[in-house]
Amino acid sequence: MKHAKDFFLEHKKLCVLSFLFLLLFFGVFLSSKAAEPYAHITPNYPQEEIISVFLKEELNEGDYKKILFQTGLGKQSVDYLRKIRPKTINESNMEYKLWKSKVDNLHKKFFEEVNFTQKANTLISCEEILIDNDGNPVNGISFVDLEDGDILVTKCSRIYGWRNGHAALVIDAKNEKTIESVVLGEDSCIQNLRKWKHYPNVMVFRLKGKDQAYRKKIADWAIQNMENLPYRLSVGILSKKDGKEGKYNGTQCAHLVWAAYWQFGYDLDGDGGKIVTPKDLANSSCLEIVQLYGTDPQEPWK
Repeated sequence: MKHAKDFFLEHKKLCVLSFLFLLLFFGVFLSSKAAEPYAHITPNYPQEEIISVFLKEELNEGDYKKILFQTGLGKQSVDYLRKIRPKTINESNMEYKLWKSKVDNLHKKFFEEVNFTQKANTLISCEEILIDNDGNPVNGISFVDLEDGDILVTKCSRIYGWRNGHAALVIDAKNEKTIESVVLGEDSCIQNLRKWKHYPNVMVFRLKGKDQAYRKKIADWAIQNMENLPYRLSVGILSKKDGKEGKYNGTQCAHLVWAAYWQFGYDLDGDGGKIVTPKDLANSSCLEIVQLYGTDPQEPWK
């Protein structure tokens, strides 16, 4: 007993540090586990028939809401699908069968249970991706009606238990290109949005009240001014959030999106703080839902 006491006294600092390390390890483990359920939310209400709603002559707000809660599709995506619907509504019409199959697949995917895992993207952060039963990455969301200037947001990026999330700006919807500030240590760059199809939850937003041509101007500005900037978490604190005469010497994912829209007079920061986060973008009153996947239509990001 005496030897044990003597050992502790001689190595007191080492013992304390070891204890703190173990405490930190278990804290990280528990916070990480606590964050996992929010990677994907499957509806807790019944799946209902919706094709008949899509086929109505005119839709009211209740119809749009029902489709949103059944498929994750916002008003503009619903209108797009109705616009490309074949005129001949008949199961023997191959065009109609293909269109109906697309809608049915979106409906099914929205209610489908999923498997996901996490992978590290820096020493202190990770992201979740969808996997099949063999552990291979699989697609979740099937994008509908993406346009230049649309904003992508996901909760599937976190620093241990804190879901900081990730955001991107669509700059070339036809060729599936985004501009993003991805991780610490890398400059902002043009990305393929293929990886967004692997996230367990995705939110697509669009600026309210402006046409496609106007939103493309915002995307073009971002390409010219926000590419190849260092990743800076401190933007808004150690440097001005709105830059210097429209110029920035650093950015992060949500700030990049915010900065592009700020140049055109829109403040997408939902809480108006010094730092803009993906959650702030998701809660901006300037934006409307285009499409949701793996999150609650009532409150996309609480």
